Amino acid sequence: MNESTDNDNNFKFLLETLSEYQIQKKENDAIINQLEKMMHNLADIYKIDYESYSLENVQNNNFERKDLLEQTARDYIKTSNENYNLLRSIQLQLVIRAKLCFIINDFNEVIVYLQKHIQNNMKNLISQNKEQEIVLKKAVNDVTLLNQINEYNGKINFKELRDN
Repeated sequence: MNESTDNDNNFKFLLETLSEYQIQKKENDAIINQLEKMMHNLADIYKIDYESYSLENVQNNNFERKDLLEQTARDYIKTSNENYNLLRSIQLQLVIRAKLCFIINDFNEVIVYLQKHIQNNMKNLISQNKEQEIVLKKAVNDVTLLNQINEYNGKINFKELRDN
């Protein structure tokens, strides 16, 4: 019963790990989609017509627009770097979880091997107990026979037998 409980616990742990993996995979996909959008935005930002910012065409609104776009680009790059760090962390977590799944699988194989080994030992013990029961019954029968012989011999008067 304890073995099945351990197996159930191992199975539950494996299911929980897989469900967490699925949740994190969905989160990873969402982050990757956000990163792709950010990369497109960055590409759009850097495709600005920079000739409009030359000294010949100095206009305040262009410089303000350039400053705003550069600040937005910095923000996107900062967010992109943060997201990269998050993705790297999640990737490491996924690698660790995959290794844990392999370890759990190895432990399950060891548990199955130990269960088979214990079953074989139990069969051997049962057969040895049966053999010992047979030997014990023979010994009990021999002791009973010896007791009966002793009782019979105790009833015989050997002096009378010798004198006759």
